[in-house]
Amino acid sequence: MKNFLISPIPKIQTLTMLQIILLCFYFWCPLVLAADIEANKMEILNTEEGKVTVFKDGVTILDGDTKIMARTARFYERKNLAIVQDSVKITNPSGAISCDFADYYLDQRKTILRGSVSVIQESLEIMAPELTVEYKKDKAIAKNGFTVIAKPHSLQITGKTGEYFLTKEEGTIDSLPYLEIKRTDTLKVSSQKLSFNNKQTRALAWGKVKVETGNAVLQCDTLIYNWEKDSGVALGSPLLKEASNEATGKEIYFFTKDGELQRIEIQGTAFGQYFNQQGDMVNITGESMNLLFSEGKTSSITARNVNLGKLYRHEEKP
Repeated sequence: MKNFLISPIPKIQTLTMLQIILLCFYFWCPLVLAADIEANKMEILNTEEGKVTVFKDGVTILDGDTKIMARTARFYERKNLAIVQDSVKITNPSGAISCDFADYYLDQRKTILRGSVSVIQESLEIMAPELTVEYKKDKAIAKNGFTVIAKPHSLQITGKTGEYFLTKEEGTIDSLPYLEIKRTDTLKVSSQKLSFNNKQTRALAWGKVKVETGNAVLQCDTLIYNWEKDSGVALGSPLLKEASNEATGKEIYFFTKDGELQRIEIQGTAFGQYFNQQGDMVNITGESMNLLFSEGKTSSITARNVNLGKLYRHEEKP
């Protein structure tokens, strides 16, 4: 093996895989600890930022249960930082990641991913222009927008900022959350904040919540929604609107099929104001109320323990 010299003028040596691994151990062992590095070509540079090791023509980094592969990588000794680029692939038990560029901090086990970022798990995918993954905390953080797709349920959640725990498959969106299910019909949920758990197929939205499906709009303070069961409950001053019809109560439960509204149950001092085909207005107050829907419109209303019911003819004013 030829002597490997470090000088201000870069020197490039073509080395065997074994020689590169041994050099990586010699130069990086005190800093990288358990990380192993493999590459086809390597050069070591002295720069103003300190010693920089450049790997080319394919590089693999093994750090515990995390494997990083790319075409090229630059290691900054002072920062304990590896910058990898070109067809970056990262795998570990939490999922598979692909992106254009990645900054990997070896001592922190933190990666900043940039450019067409994709995190793929068994039934879920996250896409973002930039994502920070902290492996010690098992957490991904988005600051510039991201999209979550639950493939089996045609569910898509978007937001501007938020975090996601990889193993638990749960996350929180704290800026511009939006949930959408596209099936036979489309169900949309917007709010000020939203959390979700993919394993439980459940979302919790709060703060100026609005649910839209067909002609119906449901507004409330808090929403609990299960996308596998196609059902949810609206809490906190819930108000249901469908065309000119309105209904309120303490709690409003809704049931959909493939995103299309099928049934509404109103519990706790239910009140409804509806117009029949003749244009007459009907006001009903009772203990509970059950509404059936067909093609997005109210088809029947059943009230329990009615304590007030009044019909206003089309020509009358309440």
